[in-house]
Amino acid sequence: MGILDERKLIAREKRNSTITAYYGPTENLREDLEVTDIRQRIRTFSQTAADELTVALNLLSTIKDIAVVIHGAIGCSAAMLGNEFQNRKQVEIDDTFTWYSTNLNERDTIMGGDEKLRATVERAYHENKPKAIFVVGTAVVAINNDDITSVILELQDELEIPIIQINTDGFKSKAGINGSDIVLHGIGKYLIANREDVSDNLVTIVGTTLSRQTKKETEQVLEQLGLQANVIPRYASVDEIRNTSKSVATIALNNEEAEVLLQGLGERGIPEIKAQAPIGTNAISKWLSQLGKQLSIQEKVEAFIKEEEKKVQSYIAKQPLKGERVYINLPASLAGSVVELVEELGGEVVGITIPFVDEGNKENLKHWKKSLYVQVGEGQLFELANIFAKNQVTYYISEQAKGSFGAKQGVIPIPIGNKNIFFYQGIKTFVESLTRAKRSVSYTNYIKDGSKKVYTDGWTKKSTNWYIKQEVK
Repeated sequence: MGILDERKLIAREKRNSTITAYYGPTENLREDLEVTDIRQRIRTFSQTAADELTVALNLLSTIKDIAVVIHGAIGCSAAMLGNEFQNRKQVEIDDTFTWYSTNLNERDTIMGGDEKLRATVERAYHENKPKAIFVVGTAVVAINNDDITSVILELQDELEIPIIQINTDGFKSKAGINGSDIVLHGIGKYLIANREDVSDNLVTIVGTTLSRQTKKETEQVLEQLGLQANVIPRYASVDEIRNTSKSVATIALNNEEAEVLLQGLGERGIPEIKAQAPIGTNAISKWLSQLGKQLSIQEKVEAFIKEEEKKVQSYIAKQPLKGERVYINLPASLAGSVVELVEELGGEVVGITIPFVDEGNKENLKHWKKSLYVQVGEGQLFELANIFAKNQVTYYISEQAKGSFGAKQGVIPIPIGNKNIFFYQGIKTFVESLTRAKRSVSYTNYIKDGSKKVYTDGWTKKSTNWYIKQEVK
């Protein structure tokens, strides 16, 4: 049975032996992933991090032509307020999303919220006429065992549009990415048909966290190769998602976030191309070459690579990171490529933080120095502060680098989550960001010297993995 045929997606920890707590050298982490029974660790103290519900809602908030029904207490929907604020800053007026909450109260959590769910789904349909409705589960309904499936089956025939259940319990996985996995599973299962009417130049790019700039750059790169990029599901419409069945191949910018859908589509006959994240000249060349090999357009790809590399040589020749010590906080599949880019620009990577690591990252870890220390865990700023106190770090590269946090630790944050650092334009953008960041050295030192210490000396002198313990079964 294929992964998209499963009624519910198995959590990352059971599916891929995912680890979410670790601090130590890369060599030891590699050994942990090689054993049959993964040596899991837990944090006896943990700061907040995005859970699977938050991640699922963030992804769904970017898909066009749908309505989202959050089945739970009103507080479970709070994450959507932040998503709506962020999206409205970035999108056109007509590119907004619609979401509802069933607003369960104490009585509903005991007696069941089936009627409220039915009424909310009907309201979402009649008010907006969406092309699909996603019903997102929460911890409340997972505990009281509401029968969401029966309600959906009853309404499916009546409304005649896909109503897709997203089983985000919120507590079955410690890896936030499990939320986007569940969304991809629902999309692949209910919106994408088996391969048909294949278009020779349509390539589907799967991405759940890419920025709008990255989506645009990806489309332009493929257009120059005579290809049409179908970027899904982030910022895509339901029709664009359905067009995936016509793809000649699928590929991702970040393999680990797209794994579920790439595997599922591969089982349905759409070839899956596995390639390193296209960040930095070496990784970009590998990504494009893999695409060219699959589509038999190697000569066109090679000519394109040669021409584009000429355009970025002046940026690389500046060596803007020469002699600088850099810390990276990114998913493992991106971090590997960024390490190469940092070294290409003359810098030295002194440590890496990744939100999780699993069997799919084995190849990435093989290319990291054995002695390089890795922190595994999302949102653990107290551990980062400990690391920065023990290591001389100049730049901190992260998707959402906290400006005030970094400055108070004496490091210069370079947030890349809202920028495009993919492909050749991404190299230019990254170097320009570094150039701007260099101007803030004096300001960073001023903030550090004038700020009250966030963490005491007692903590920063302890070992970073003080609260990370071996799990006892």
